[in-house]
Amino acid sequence: MNKDEYIGKLTKLLRKLPKEEREDIISDYEEHFTIGMEKGRTEEEISKALGNPKTLAKQIKAEYMVKRAENKQSASRMFEAVL
Repeated sequence: MNKDEYIGKLTKLLRKLPKEEREDIISDYEEHFTIGMEKGRTEEEISKALGNPKTLAKQIKAEYMVKRAENKQSASRMFEAVL
């Protein structure tokens, strides 16, 4: 998978996150590609090393929900984070 495909899928999978949070995350992953390519790696090698965008998005969303629950502790937010 090339950079555009990878970033596109990740962006789509993170669409429910707040725009600013999503843009920060996507920027970080674009930087991974930039640095990797500067070191002579291909886009396909980088995307493979980063892992499946679907799995990555699940991890990112879970971390976001836990962080959100910690910042505003309430029963519903804690339940949301656990799910």
